Amino acid sequence: MNDALWDNAGGSRIIAVKVYVLARNILPDNDYTNNNTYQLGDLPMTFNDNYRRLLFSSTVTLYNARVDIW
Repeated sequence: MNDALWDNAGGSRIIAVKVYVLARNILPDNDYTNNNTYQLGDLPMTFNDNYRRLLFSSTVTLYNARVDIW
């Protein structure tokens, strides 16, 4: 997102939001090495440790995004 999209520049509107959650185990697993890269939108995150992680994503639709006057 950039500032122009938040201000409806060029008639563009935000009609959905994608949410990412990267969950990590509480305790490290000494039998596992995590050197994966997780892609959270356009942000890559790489780790080199012993924690197991899961990446979740969901898209939230903003149903009233087409309303011009509040």
